[in-house]
Parts: sequence; C-alpha cells; structure tokens
Amino acid sequence: MALSDDDAVLADAATRSMISANVNLCRILEEGFVRLEPGVAAIVSGGQIPSMNSVLLSEPTADIDTAAQLIDDLVATGLPNVVVVRPAALPKVQSILTDRGRSRVDELPFMVRTESQPPAVTNDMLRLIELRPGQIAQHATLLAAGFEIPVELLDNIVVEKAFAVPGFHCYIGEVAGEPVTTGVGMLTDGWLGVFNIATPPTHTRRGYGGAVTARIVSDGLAAGAQASYLQSSNAGYGVYQQLGFRTVEEWSIWA
Repeated sequence: MALSDDDAVLADAATRSMISANVNLCRILEEGFVRLEPGVAAIVSGGQIPSMNSVLLSEPTADIDTAAQLIDDLVATGLPNVVVVRPAALPKVQSILTDRGRSRVDELPFMVRTESQPPAVTNDMLRLIELRPGQIAQHATLLAAGFEIPVELLDNIVVEKAFAVPGFHCYIGEVAGEPVTTGVGMLTDGWLGVFNIATPPTHTRRGYGGAVTARIVSDGLAAGAQASYLQSSNAGYGVYQQLGFRTVEEWSIWA
C-alpha cells in the first residue's frame, strides 16, 4: 500500500508505531509501567533519565481530566520526568501544564523517511555489527558515553530482555576494533523506529552516526518496513536530513 504524502497522516501513523515500540520495551523493565488512554500515554521506565519517564499527549481528543491525572500520577512516582506534546494537542492541554508549574524546555523534531530505497551511505573505516543476546552492555557503554551520562543510569533501562522484544535490533560500529557508535532499530506496525543513536564526543563528526542509522534503516526496509521515523537532536538533524528524513511535526517538551 502506498503511503500518504500528507504530513499529518504520516505523523499519526508513525506516532502510533512509536508508542507501540516504547510500550513493548517498557513492559519488559522490572520497574517500568505503562498506562494507555485515548490520546494520552504514560510510558515509565522507572529509571533516572527524565525522557524515559514521560506522558505523551498525542491527540487533541485526549480527555483533559485523564491527561491531568496521568501527569499527576507520574509526578507522584518521584521519578524525573517530562511531558511530551504533539502540536495538535497543545491548545487543549497547555493550561494543565502551566497550572502545574511546567514550562516548555525544548522542541523535538519528529522526522519520517518514506523512500523505499535504503540510504546510500558508506564508511570504509567503520565495521557495523548487529549485537546478539549477551552483548547489550556494549550498547549501554557507548550510549552513556555518547549522551555523556553515567552508565549506571542505564542499568535498569538497557537490558538483555530487549533482545526478546519482536522487531528489536541493536548495533555498534567499530573502527580498528574500537567501538565508536551505536543505535537501535524497532520494527513495529510496519514502521521502523530509529532510537539511541549515540557516538562518544571523541569520535563525532566522522560520519559514524549517519552510517549506523543508514544500516538500521536498510535492515528495516529489508525486513518489510514501509517507512522509518525518529526524534532528532539538534546535533543529528542535518545528518538525518541527508539520509532522507524530513520533519513532519515539532513536538514540545515540558518539564
């Protein structure tokens, strides 16, 4: 089936897939929990990284009282957290955010790629490897270094059980035997989600993040993905554009 070229339709479909992917991953975490209501989702890892404990307000149809209760319940956990809001939902929920002392702290480009051909990216120095069960620590180490956080913060989030989640694939890239980049792909509902692209600062600006992203997308297309999506950082935005991703929405982050 051909994909629509309407940004709103693409964003809706990719968002549904992203929620499913995050729910599948969160449900394997010992301290994680999920609550899904029409137009709003609480997806909580139980860890200490705010972006991994969130309420996503995805639809303007979300019940305002239900959304407020999910946000309050998230706060009650005592975990660092954020509220993520799609633009169509913002007018309806902005008042409950400001009433709770939250402010907009960031904008998050939500990008999709609908090309049927994989990105044409090569890096002769980089050897890309798909990790297998028993190797998740390699991903965690690179992820922590790339995000410049203590690796201990990932102990209860980046776990071996992820390899049992359908559609989960994890990669690292090596140069001369040294790990230099990492990333995750999640194939859910026909969409390929790109997550956790991270390159330690000593290895950035050498095309490694783009190469591992291209491998993830290529493998996803080969496995039947009709399109791909990701949430971009400022640093990665230009790289993702070169790989064929484009912004379909700007999501707001409230803390």
